[in-house]
Amino acid sequence: MDIENNLYQNHTHLPESTTRLSPSAIKDFQLIYFKEFKKTISTNEAERLGMKLLRLFAVVYKPIRKDEYAK
Repeated sequence: MDIENNLYQNHTHLPESTTRLSPSAIKDFQLIYFKEFKKTISTNEAERLGMKLLRLFAVVYKPIRKDEYAK
C-alpha cells in the first residue's frame, strides 16, 4: 500500500462535514495554485488537491499541551 492510500484510509481526522470543499474554497485554491505554479487547474483537480492538503494537515497537526511543551 502506498503512503497516500495509507494516510487516506487510516488517518483522516477531518470532521464528517468536511467531505467537500465549498465553491469559494475551490476558487481560492485555484487562484493560489495559479499564483504559485503558473498553471490553471480544473475545479475537480482543485478540490482533489485541496482535500489532500486538508488530510495532510489533519495527520501532521497535533496541538501541544503545556506539560508537553515544558519538556
